[in-house]
Formats: sequence, structure tokens, C-alpha cells
Amino acid sequence: AVVSTQSTGALEELRQHLEGELEKLRREDVEGLKREVLEKDQLIEELTLEGEKLAQSSFNSNNNVKKLRQKEKEDEKVIRDQGNRIGLLTKEIDTHKNTIKELKGKLSEGEKSTT
Repeated sequence: AVVSTQSTGALEELRQHLEGELEKLRREDVEGLKREVLEKDQLIEELTLEGEKLAQSSFNSNNNVKKLRQKEKEDEKVIRDQGNRIGLLTKEIDTHKNTIKELKGKLSEGEKSTT
């Protein structure tokens, strides 16, 4: 009976020691998991901020492209209008040249007839 009491005491001591170790491992696991969750939360926050910056950059780029396309359309219209104006002015110059030729011709005919 003494041996069995000593065995029971040793087993109880071993059980308590193992429960303590188990509790220690659980605490370490919980702390490790908490650390991992904090690291992942930090990574998520960093990626979210980076995503927001990229979204803002993309938005700004899209707006710049829209503005440039609008400016290009305006410039094309100005070029078309100036081309039309050049065409009209060229016709007007040609008309004036013809008028000058006619006047020179009449003038030289008038000089010939007076001589």
C-alpha cells in the first residue's frame, strides 16, 4: 500500500507537471498566434494603403488622359479651322493677283493706245 501511495503521488506530481507544461505550451501558442495576427494585420494595413495610393494614382492618370484627349480634340479643331482660313485667304490672294494682272494688262493696253 505504501508503494502504491508513492506511485500515486508520483503520478499526481507528473500529471501536474505535464498540465503545467501543457498550459505553458498553450500560452506560447496563443502568444505566437497573437504575434502572427498582428503581423498579418500590419501587412493588410500596409497593402491597403498601397492599394489606395495606386487607386489614387490610377484615378489621376485617367483624369490626365481625359484632359489630354480633350486638348487634342480642341487642337485638331483649331488646326482644321486654321486650314480652312488658310484656304480662304489663299483664294482671296489668288483673286487679288488676278485683279492686279487684269489692271496691269489694261494699264499696258492704255499706254499702248496713247502712244
